[in-house]
Amino acid sequence: MESLKQRMQTRDDATPPPPPAQAKATTTVAARVRPWLTALDGPNDIASTSAVSATGVRVRAPGDAGRGRGFRLHHAVSADDPTFCETVIAPLADLASRGGTACVVFYGASGAGKTHSARAAQRFAAEQLLKSSSVDVSFLEIAGESCCDLLKDRETVKLLADSSGTIQPVGLSKNQCASLDDFDAKTKNANKLRATAATERNSVSSRSHAVCQLKIKGGGRLRLVDLAGSERLKAGAENYSDERLREAQEINSSLSCLNECLRARLRGDKHVPYRRAKITLLLRDALEVDGATSTAFVACVSPSPATATESKRTLEYAAATLEASELARQRKQFKGPEKWSSKECEKWCLEFDGGKYAKLAPAFCKSGKTLAVIYRGDLLRQVEALGGSEADCEVLYMAFRKLVKDAKKKPVKRSAVALKMARDAQLLKANRERATASDRFGGAGQDELQALAEKHESLNLG
Repeated sequence: MESLKQRMQTRDDATPPPPPAQAKATTTVAARVRPWLTALDGPNDIASTSAVSATGVRVRAPGDAGRGRGFRLHHAVSADDPTFCETVIAPLADLASRGGTACVVFYGASGAGKTHSARAAQRFAAEQLLKSSSVDVSFLEIAGESCCDLLKDRETVKLLADSSGTIQPVGLSKNQCASLDDFDAKTKNANKLRATAATERNSVSSRSHAVCQLKIKGGGRLRLVDLAGSERLKAGAENYSDERLREAQEINSSLSCLNECLRARLRGDKHVPYRRAKITLLLRDALEVDGATSTAFVACVSPSPATATESKRTLEYAAATLEASELARQRKQFKGPEKWSSKECEKWCLEFDGGKYAKLAPAFCKSGKTLAVIYRGDLLRQVEALGGSEADCEVLYMAFRKLVKDAKKKPVKRSAVALKMARDAQLLKANRERATASDRFGGAGQDELQALAEKHESLNLG
């Protein structure tokens, strides 16, 4: 007879482990540079966009001087699909397998490889999730104001809010997959049903947003969002019909709304304008400030010089997203006087100037936020009630105001001249050590090192 311990062990193996306690939502910004495609990009040429490190991407667009502009993100990948998926998708699939909620958004210009990357990510995520249980798959397409089910011959789907306020796609089917082959069979036709049209950059550009959702029995969920390709239409171009112009307007409007919602989340705004577009309405939990969804935004770019300008715009958007995320993190870590509790403010007064004003500490038993905006007359009355003078109140009031002001000071930015001098110093040091320029400074010529050394000796700087 099977022992109780064995039965409990079998039960534990069949049930996915719960999500980690107090798991915090994260926002990851990554870039993927697709491989060079001769059929699309022409004969092999020098790539204008490339991943130069695990976190850096460099692009040289028309008009850029030197080696172009570099962008620093969380991840930068230009390798094959498995490497990309292991780097960006694997952590989110692992979170979903443990009962968490995750979302991946692919965006970029038309022809940048979004749909290819999204399909590779779908299959990789399904393979990972199937290791723990069967997977329920749903596939929704959003084109303008209409939604349809790609797994059910494009039947109409409506987005409605339930009693808890959560947006639910009413009429969207869920197909259970027990194996990877089953998943491939169900999603292959769905990907073919997506609305496409020929654009200047891509003959089969996706002209709709597609949301593939993978859900396991333990409640874990991963959504992979393939956004429609953005494309700047030239005003007055004869080959653009009214329908194409209207379609481009709807796509750009929804992408702009998604951008606003993302910035609002990263800034910590209480109001997120997710109701302005269908795609943001569906992704509400991934965009809300207090949402528990870990989200990755993947900027897809092409290596071709013909699309360098579009690639640069995409990377600028990604960099701005990351910058907003970093600013939000810095705001949370800010420990200035305005974040002090009433006890911390009272302790400051007790210890100020060697305890000279300790008897007035009860007047400062207020939060730092209150003391930062308190009316001086109100504080004076409280100080006088404790036996203090107007001069005592003025000293303490101005001292606290100075603390608040100093905490808000931004670090001094180094000027272009100062940065140039610092780089010259690095080059001179490397020249003395006889280091190769390409190893240390990304391709600075040896003649430049020698010129700087001669300049250094002529100035007799030691």
